[in-house]
Amino acid sequence: MHLAKLHTPHGTALNEHYCRRWVALTILKDLENLQKETGESAHILCKAQVSEYIDTGNKYLVISIAKPSPPKNGLNSSITVGFAIDDNLRQMANFLGDPDLLHRQVNETCERCGAIDCAERMKPPLVLEKRAKMENIKQAIQNLV
Repeated sequence: MHLAKLHTPHGTALNEHYCRRWVALTILKDLENLQKETGESAHILCKAQVSEYIDTGNKYLVISIAKPSPPKNGLNSSITVGFAIDDNLRQMANFLGDPDLLHRQVNETCERCGAIDCAERMKPPLVLEKRAKMENIKQAIQNLV
C-alpha cells in the first residue's frame, strides 16, 4: 500500500526485476535458509532496514515480517511496512542512528539502477542504457544544428 504516494510508483516496473536489496525480499531468503538449517517450518522472522534510493536519496525505514504460508508447505510470505524518513520520524524513532540497524542503498528495479557494483543484480541497467543512448542521439543532433 502506498497511501502517501511518496515514492516511485511500481507500475513502471512491469516485466522488470525488482531490486534484491530490499529487506522484503532478503527476509524470505533468510527464512528459507533458517527452515533448511533447522528442519522446522514454523519460524517467523522480523527485520528492519533503512533503505535509501540510489537515484534520489529518499530514505525509508522498512520493517518486514516473514512467515510460512499454510496450507502449502515450503511457501513463505512477507509483509512490509515502510515509513518515509523525515524530521518527524527521526524525532519519534531515536533508534534510526543505531549502528546495528541495517542501511542499504536500493532502487526500484535492476533495469533502472545505476549501481555498478551490485552483487544482487539480476539484469543489466537496460532502461538507464536506453536513456543514455537517447541523450547521446539528442546531443549529436543538437551539435549538427
